[in-house]
This record gives sequence, structure tokens and C-alpha cells, in this order.
Amino acid sequence: MPNRVLSKILMPIGHYTKPQIREIAQEYDLVTKDKPDSQGLCFVSQVGKFKDFLNEYITPNPGDIVTKDGKVWGRHQGLWSATIGQKSGISMPQGDPKYKGVWLVSDKNVERNQLIISRKDDHDAFYRDTIEVDLNTWYWMDKHTSWSTLNVDGSINCQVRSLQVPNIVKKFEMDIQNSKCSFKINEEIFGVAAGQTLALYRNDMLLGSGVIC
Repeated sequence: MPNRVLSKILMPIGHYTKPQIREIAQEYDLVTKDKPDSQGLCFVSQVGKFKDFLNEYITPNPGDIVTKDGKVWGRHQGLWSATIGQKSGISMPQGDPKYKGVWLVSDKNVERNQLIISRKDDHDAFYRDTIEVDLNTWYWMDKHTSWSTLNVDGSINCQVRSLQVPNIVKKFEMDIQNSKCSFKINEEIFGVAAGQTLALYRNDMLLGSGVIC
């Protein structure tokens, strides 16, 4: 969301906590007063059915599910149906030491329409300490903040997911020609995927964010 839009957003109840809102709902006997907290996306009614929700709007585009050696193990209904780090759903031959263990989605080959799966203990397939962000999607919260004024002094940290522990940014490098910025972080993060958002903070203050590429 661009800054020109963010600057016009009104949040009339933004200063309340969720428990306070619950109390107000009870006081005014609102129809939602006893509604449980939403899990996942609030506009998807059934928990855990996000793939079914997308299936109603996106045309299936089946392709192969493969291991990194190119061997085909199954079929998917579309690259949109899986994300990095989720269970593959493939029953691998547990009697073979090469395939024994839990297998997760580790990558997507868009050109070949393939979902790539790797064993959970394949460290290099799932952990990253460098994250690239598309500069065309980056927005600063404060018009006075910019890449030239950003000082990586140990107080700058980033998050990819809301439940992830903030990770200190050690340095960043601009690649203007390819419209990318690369962030080097102090601890590896599991399951970083293209399309996720990287949010940048100074202590607890949000500085800006962009889409991971």
C-alpha cells in the first residue's frame, strides 16, 4: 500500500486493545460480542480451508511434484496451492534411507510448473540468512526515512512473519540495476518464500516494508 494511501487511513479504534473492544461489544450487546477470534484469514470461513477458497477463484494448473533430482512423485493443482515449508502431502518410501523422513515443499519452478520437495533435515533447502526484496514494492512509513539515511547499528531488525522473533539486520546491499535490496541477518530464518513481506523496524517502530523476491 503506497504512502499516499497510508497517510489518509483513519483508524478510529486503533488506540484500543482487543480485550477493550470485547468489553465494548458486550456493553452494547453487539451481535459479534461472543464471536471467537478468527484464525488465519478472517474472510475464509473454515479454518484450514484456504486452498479450497482459492480454488473457487483460480483456475487449476496441474503440474509435477518433484525432488531436487528431478524424480516425479505426484501432481499438484497449481503452484498457488502450496507454500514453502508446508508438508508435501506425498507418501515417500520410508523403507529407503534416501527418502525416509518428513518431506516439505522447498521451492517452485515456475517455468516448468513444478513443486520441488525436500526432506525436512535438508538445512540449505529451508534456511536463509540473506533475504532479497523487490525495491519496486518498498514503502517507507516516514517520508524522512530513506536508504541513504538508514543506519544499521544493531537497532534495526526485520520480520517475515508476525510470530517470528525479530532478526537483527547486519547489513544491506542495494542492487539498483535489478531493483533489489539484499538484507543480511544475524540468524537464519526457516521457510522464507517469494511473495511474503519483509518488515523493517528500529526497535519497535515500523520503518518500512517490501515484497520478498
